[in-house]
Amino acid sequence: MLYVVTLNYVRPPEAIQTHLDSHREWLIEHTKSGHIIVAGPMDPPTGGIVLASCEDRSELDKMLHTDSFYVNELVEYDIRAFNPALRGNIFAAQWAPQAKAVPTMDAIG
Repeated sequence: MLYVVTLNYVRPPEAIQTHLDSHREWLIEHTKSGHIIVAGPMDPPTGGIVLASCEDRSELDKMLHTDSFYVNELVEYDIRAFNPALRGNIFAAQWAPQAKAVPTMDAIG
């Protein structure tokens, strides 16, 4: 299952900055494990977005609860699960195995 996780800051920027390094380490750890596909800050910087791949919501929650942003109550989450129906052929099939692959312009040209 894929999840779009929106993190919305609920504390001042100074508090976020204090825990940013540990949050980045958490992102790297879960990217290496294959659970985080892509992540980054929003523009304007009011939070961040994570695209995650987990077996189910329980696995996602367990992962999120180890993030320093969660532990220190710096963010609120908006979590949306979805089952991709289409994917560009450059998007790894492992994250959307049921989705129909559509050639991208790079693949066509």
